[in-house]
Amino acid sequence: DASHKFKRIHCLEEPAMDNPGPLAVARTLVIRMADKPRDTEALMVDPISRNIYLVTKREKSVMLYEIQFPFLTDTVAATSLIDLPLKHIVAGDISPDGTEILLKSYNAIFYWKRSMGQSISDAMKLPATKLDYKHEPQGESIGWARDASGFYTLSENAKGERGKLLYYARKPVSDSLSKGR
Repeated sequence: DASHKFKRIHCLEEPAMDNPGPLAVARTLVIRMADKPRDTEALMVDPISRNIYLVTKREKSVMLYEIQFPFLTDTVAATSLIDLPLKHIVAGDISPDGTEILLKSYNAIFYWKRSMGQSISDAMKLPATKLDYKHEPQGESIGWARDASGFYTLSENAKGERGKLLYYARKPVSDSLSKGR
């Protein structure tokens, strides 16, 4: 409900695949929205610039915010970049190579292709492609597969149903993504 003046992002060291061990917080960033408190659920990290992006949830048109790397202090401001003609964005991710962007609302998945040298905000100024999506009750997360062969969505436990992890593979003939299974 946009009632918190600050947000916290806990940065973790990526565990080794062969020896995961316990997770430890490497750093906590305290985030202040530059204009006013906002409800944000979608958080993305650009693997190219290492900037962090937040997308608001409850505005008539959601807003994209940026936190520029390097984070020189533990308290940083998120700066508003652009409005997007979308509603109720609950999740987002940027592909491992930084060339593809996903945002998820409760009812849809939106996709952008990023050109070499193009900023995230410039890519997202272009119209999004709406991808096939199998509706989930309380579906609130999305993430690219490590090899970018597709992406996953995950719902929360809702209406007495356990959350389900769905995988959406790329269609073999084109660069678009296929329906979840």
